[in-house]
Amino acid sequence: RYYLTKGKPGKVPSLMLELSEKQRKDPAVLQVIALAQLAQKQYPEAKSGLEQLVEQRPKSAQVHFMLARAYAGLGDRAGLRRELERTIELAPRHFAARLALARLLLLEGEKEKVNEQLAVLSELSPDHPDVLRLKASLARVQGDQETAAVLLEDVFEKSPSTDSMLSVARQKWAMGEQAAALELQKQWAVEHPDDLTATLALAAAYSRQDQVEPAIAQYQRVLAKDEQNVAALNGLAWQLRNKQPARALEYAERAARLAPESALVMDTFAVVLLKNGQVKRAKRNIERVYEKKPNEPAVRYHRAMIDAAAGDKAAAIEALQTLLGEGSDFTEKSEAQQLLAELQAGG
Repeated sequence: RYYLTKGKPGKVPSLMLELSEKQRKDPAVLQVIALAQLAQKQYPEAKSGLEQLVEQRPKSAQVHFMLARAYAGLGDRAGLRRELERTIELAPRHFAARLALARLLLLEGEKEKVNEQLAVLSELSPDHPDVLRLKASLARVQGDQETAAVLLEDVFEKSPSTDSMLSVARQKWAMGEQAAALELQKQWAVEHPDDLTATLALAAAYSRQDQVEPAIAQYQRVLAKDEQNVAALNGLAWQLRNKQPARALEYAERAARLAPESALVMDTFAVVLLKNGQVKRAKRNIERVYEKKPNEPAVRYHRAMIDAAAGDKAAAIEALQTLLGEGSDFTEKSEAQQLLAELQAGG
């Protein structure tokens, strides 16, 4: 990989210019370059090279699987499925291809075909964590939450990790067992104080329960270890927006500088600007967010809120009536209802 990139990540295709015509068509060279391109997420380039390679090695399961990875990176489900099926046709015991195909089939709602893949996967590796996770996902889709919970707890017991812990916690949340989920996350965070992913997830869990102070404490723990963590900056700004708006603005501005293209970050920034009385700046920023996320209920509510503050009450009322009339469920729905009532009453 290193000699291919010549110390410049993202420049793999340029090497082709330095190869002879014979070398460019050499299957081994094409495969090595494609592997590097996949590693650097250069999916269009990888797809182009692998399509050439498939012509030379049409019966190579490995090459077809690599091409499937390129299609996955490009978001081409049809190409992904075709190449995964071809991989399995050539190598029936190809575990990774069957697992990927089963996940794709689950996304497409083809549950019977998922079961067909699971039968083979269970034969190849019955206790593999990914097989158990897939079974849990299928059980969840079929409405069997208890079975999903048992399977995910089995994965966590056999392969304890941040990912498996959070899978169990999410399942508990989905089943209404919030206290148990929160306790599991708290225990993991105590035992793994340097696990920033788990700490952020714990902060988010506190936020969902409107436990502002514990959420703030967890976000601050993350920032103590990583002062440029955008998720923590954004979360902290959101939690502080009502009681400490000036302090919230400091964090929101830092997050906005680090991630100016993030709709979530810029949405928080717009609301925090409003809380600080900077209505014009809030309006500019929420419009940018709305262009990216015009169907997001929270963004629509925030836009209406800022319109109202800017004096355009008619637009705010119309937007809120449309939003609430759709019956969408979102975290701040009660606040949106209250704002609409106040505006209609002449507030």
